[in-house]
Amino acid sequence: MSSISSSDIRPGDARQPEWLVSYAWRDDTDAGRALDRVVDDICAAAEQRGLRILRDRDELGLGDSISAFMRRIGEGDRVFVVLSAKYLRSAYCMFELFEVWQNCRGRERDFLDRIRVFVLPDAKISTALDRSDHAIFWQDEHDKLEARIRERPASVGRKGYDTYHQMSRFYYDLADILTLIADIVQPRTLEQFERYGFDYPKKDADDRKTSDVAGPLPAPIVPPLSPAVAWPDDSGEDEYGKWVSFSVTAADGSRVMQRLRWCPEGRFMMGSPEGEDGRFEHEGPRHEVVFARGFWMFETACRQELWLAVMGDKPSSKEGPMLPVTNVSWVDARRFIARLNSAKPGIGIDLPSEAQWEYACRAGTETSYSFGPKISRDLVNYSGQGPVPVGSLPPNGWGLYEMQGNVQEWCTDRWDGGYNKAPVAASPWIGRNVEADRVVRGGSWLDPDQYVRAACREARLSAYRSHDVGFRCARVERDS
Repeated sequence: MSSISSSDIRPGDARQPEWLVSYAWRDDTDAGRALDRVVDDICAAAEQRGLRILRDRDELGLGDSISAFMRRIGEGDRVFVVLSAKYLRSAYCMFELFEVWQNCRGRERDFLDRIRVFVLPDAKISTALDRSDHAIFWQDEHDKLEARIRERPASVGRKGYDTYHQMSRFYYDLADILTLIADIVQPRTLEQFERYGFDYPKKDADDRKTSDVAGPLPAPIVPPLSPAVAWPDDSGEDEYGKWVSFSVTAADGSRVMQRLRWCPEGRFMMGSPEGEDGRFEHEGPRHEVVFARGFWMFETACRQELWLAVMGDKPSSKEGPMLPVTNVSWVDARRFIARLNSAKPGIGIDLPSEAQWEYACRAGTETSYSFGPKISRDLVNYSGQGPVPVGSLPPNGWGLYEMQGNVQEWCTDRWDGGYNKAPVAASPWIGRNVEADRVVRGGSWLDPDQYVRAACREARLSAYRSHDVGFRCARVERDS
């Protein structure tokens, strides 16, 4: 597991960075006791340098959330990783390491700057075969748990689903992460590790003041879109209802079009009924939400060619112009929106609220899926091998494609662990905890069917990026 947390108390810093330790909890063996001594020594060395490290065994009390500590490790300014054989076979530890990777946005230099690794002799990662063995182990564990979920979904409990979801995210990148670690010169003694961890490099403190750790990165410098013309380009009506479209000019001069669909005024019951198969507690209580006016919603998730035309870069790990853009955080999506609003006067788009997203996803239905109580892979891309091009699968009743599955989609709202005191209108919910994560909806190609239900909702850090997270935009019709 993990040790939490430490603060560098240098005077004059704008804030106190957090230093943490990620390691496998000891067991009552010689190896376990030796591992515990290593962590003890690291904490003692920190104290000698005027630093404070709080370990989870001292900090965690009855009723405290282990998963909250795991996430906090992912955000740590410095994470000391004590890599052991047990660590490499612990889903908790692997997810902690992956959280650091995700919070570094997959940038290798940032990742290696943030972690300090001490590899114990029983942790085999030096060869490609060693690293492949670990990746295969976790893919096998993932596949076995997935088979159990399919066979007996109630048998694994919610924590089982969470573990499956975590493994779905880290096994894909594990070999690359371990390759980066193996490629750096490793300290061979604890004394070397202390110097490497606390004293090197000396520019760390200055770098941290200007890094993205303390807040979101500044907006990327990209050329302005041209020409800046009002929207829309075209409009019409078909069997699904009204639509409008706009376009932007790509760097090569081509026009990239995006269509929006009309979601009419109305009301619906938000959340899942208590008897729904696969339901999570935070999907309730079910409550009515009223839409006094309709709104527009992107017909598809934002695809890569539109992102490239607006932002000028390619963040997705699997590239294709018609594939949904991925590896974009909530902050990234808001930058895209700001640039597009500036380039298209009057368009006024934003991320949808949770209520808008679920209302649009259901499209007048009340079942677990907009297609009915059950789904197949002909209708939804779930438990698959990767994202499919947008518009590949049948739309829902309002002409919206892949609202369920394919990629998770960001919402404006902050996370709250239930709908108590949730707004009864379509507005975004700030929630009780202003420091909370943001909401993602819809599930993805990685997820089992439970996670692609219309009511399913999850929390992610606003800086979180992943190869199964994207977004689509909404626009509320304004009075003239």
